Amino acid sequence: MDYVCLDQEGYLTLHERFQDNGVTKLRKGKRFCYVDGKHIKLDGEAGMEGRTKLSVADWDRDADWDIIYGTFHGRVMYMENVGSNDQPLFTYPRPLLTINGQPIKLGTHSAAPEAVDWDEDGIVDLIVGAEDGRILYFHRSYLAVEKNEINKNEWIILSVENR
Repeated sequence: MDYVCLDQEGYLTLHERFQDNGVTKLRKGKRFCYVDGKHIKLDGEAGMEGRTKLSVADWDRDADWDIIYGTFHGRVMYMENVGSNDQPLFTYPRPLLTINGQPIKLGTHSAAPEAVDWDEDGIVDLIVGAEDGRILYFHRSYLAVEKNEINKNEWIILSVENR
C-alpha cells in the first residue's frame, strides 16, 4: 500500500511503495493537486500544524480514492477525486454535512475521521474520534454527500473502555 500524508510543509503528498533488493521502500513524495493545478495545503497556520487527520477511501463509489480529513477546528471535510488513482485531481474541500444540513463539528481542536464500512453493507460510513475522547459513528444514510432523507440516528457514541 502506498502512503498518503502531509509533508513537512503541510502539503498533501503521495509516497509510492516499491521494492529494492527485497526491501519495501517509499519513493519521494509527490504533492497532490486541486483541479486547477494548485498544490493541496491542508495543515493549519502556526500553532495549528499537525492537527489534520487523513482518511483515504472511495467515498463516492466511483472506483477512485477520495480524501476525507479532520481539520484543526474539529470539522470533517471531503475532497472528491475527479481524476483517477493514477492521475488524481481533487475538488476543493467542502464540509461533510448531516442530512439536516449541519456540518460535522466536534470541538475546537481536531477531529480524526476514518472512512470504514462499519455495518458491512458495502457502503463506506464514517467513524470520527473527537478531542474529548469520544468516538462517534455516522451511518452513511445520515450524511448529506449523497441525497438521502432517511434519518434514523443522528450519531451514536461507541462505548470504549479505558484500561
